[in-house]
Amino acid sequence: MRVPASSPAFSALVTAVHPDAPPLIQWDSPEQRNTVTWYFYHQPSTASSWCLSPGYVELLGLTMKPNTWFGDRFAHQGVGVFFILKGARDTRNDNMGLFPEFLRSELHGVRATIEAFSRSRKLAIPEGEPLASGLMFTPAANPSWDLELRVTSKGAVTTYRLDRWD
Repeated sequence: MRVPASSPAFSALVTAVHPDAPPLIQWDSPEQRNTVTWYFYHQPSTASSWCLSPGYVELLGLTMKPNTWFGDRFAHQGVGVFFILKGARDTRNDNMGLFPEFLRSELHGVRATIEAFSRSRKLAIPEGEPLASGLMFTPAANPSWDLELRVTSKGAVTTYRLDRWD
């Protein structure tokens, strides 16, 4: 995938440190666990702030936003797709990325406390481990895309340009 020099689409998927912790986010429940959320910065990030260089980077995987993994019950969180890039790693790590809009409704009374706690801590990021970071594209935030994917198969190289959500 061709990585831009800067973009508001740089993002990361994060999950609970303790998988047996009680559900905190809307799409996580005791019956169907899904502790994965995401974060991004509202201002464009540079590729270098995500340990990347502009140009082609190996695409490790694609996934939809976690709130859609088990259906459209949490459609109010929107749809989007993550392009997980090899070596992508946020260098800022200035908070835990636990946002009030992700919280279960019964926690809204303590959301300010949770938000303050999130701002006072950093994500627990394992050193040397691959991370699910890269670029996230949504129809609303990225109305006109300019994504370029270069695919090599059986010696043939083809370039695909994704220019919109369809």
